Amino acid sequence: MDKWIGDQPLMESFPRLYLNSEQQDGTLEKMGRWIDNKWHWELKWRRAWIGRESYQWETLQTLLQGQSLRHGQTDTWKWLYDTQGSYFVKSAYEAIQAITTIQSNNVSPFINVLWKLKIPPKVAIFCWKMQHNSLATMDNLRRRNIQVQDVNATCIFSEAIVLPQDLVQHFLQQPYQVNSNKERNRWQVIWCAVTWNIWKARNNSRFRGVQFLKEKTYQDIIYFSWLWLSMDSSFQYSYQQWIVNPGACL
Repeated sequence: MDKWIGDQPLMESFPRLYLNSEQQDGTLEKMGRWIDNKWHWELKWRRAWIGRESYQWETLQTLLQGQSLRHGQTDTWKWLYDTQGSYFVKSAYEAIQAITTIQSNNVSPFINVLWKLKIPPKVAIFCWKMQHNSLATMDNLRRRNIQVQDVNATCIFSEAIVLPQDLVQHFLQQPYQVNSNKERNRWQVIWCAVTWNIWKARNNSRFRGVQFLKEKTYQDIIYFSWLWLSMDSSFQYSYQQWIVNPGACL
């Protein structure tokens, strides 16, 4: 079921063969055996081939014969954005940059602003993943064939994840007309603090059994907003000043 030849699983490339296979849930090591350090395929079928299945079977055989399996070596991941298949942060950054250049004009401002905000890198990556719908939400986990325990659908931290129709516009909009880019960026830092802490509270409640406390989540948002804003040397307000009147500090 995994992608190890081509850009999609063999079960999708050869659906008729997959339905006829007796080894649908088998791993690669169970599809054959080593004889004198040479791999021999031993595929098992429910019935003889009919019609177009014969052509698919011939095509699959050609693909398998072109693969070189190595005895005694552990399988490893291959990074597709490097010619040698090795992962480097630089290649990941270049891949992200390449993707952003082909995004719509609506998405580009989000990416450009996000990477420039003075927030922890893990939070910036979280926001980027949220924009691309690649967070480990319930529907995404199931799409990856990861089984999760069903929970009460009325819980605010279960199946129903409410996001604005346009996440980018939600990020870029301001509660009122701001007078400077500095003030605008500070509101965007607060946006990141809100989404990050709500996500953490949701995950702790959903997967770790931690009771959701609205007041604690609110206080976390207040604290992390101030902490991240303080990463900018121009923000010189104490935490006490911040909690008394956040709006005046912006």
